[in-house]
Amino acid sequence: RRRLETYRRLSDSMTPDDLAKTIADIVNAYGDAPPTTADLFLLVEIRLRCTLLGIESVQRRDSDIIFRSDGPDVIQKLLRGTAGSVRTVGERDALGTRREGLSEVFWRLPAELHSTAALSKELLRRLKRLQPSTSTKSA
Repeated sequence: RRRLETYRRLSDSMTPDDLAKTIADIVNAYGDAPPTTADLFLLVEIRLRCTLLGIESVQRRDSDIIFRSDGPDVIQKLLRGTAGSVRTVGERDALGTRREGLSEVFWRLPAELHSTAALSKELLRRLKRLQPSTSTKSA
């Protein structure tokens, strides 16, 4: 029952700051997170940040990461300057006009990001760069 409540609290986080507070509460209540739980925290933050940027899904297929969004520009910005190759499918019609609907952006991973741990950390780093924390410190 506690585990389900913890998952619900993580899932209900609406901002990165809400999520950070929830994770801090969990760590205060149960102690340092074991590696699998720390991985869960990382994946929940990636999911949240992607959702806030309008990225509808992120899927790994072999050595590709496939992002789906109706606004591929944010994904292209996210991946700008990355190692590996990036291509967008479904963004424009034959006349070069932007089409409505979901686009897929394929990121062919470089060898150094084939491990899940390295990929997750790099993706989160890039997401944070696009969308920094929403908290403001009061004077």
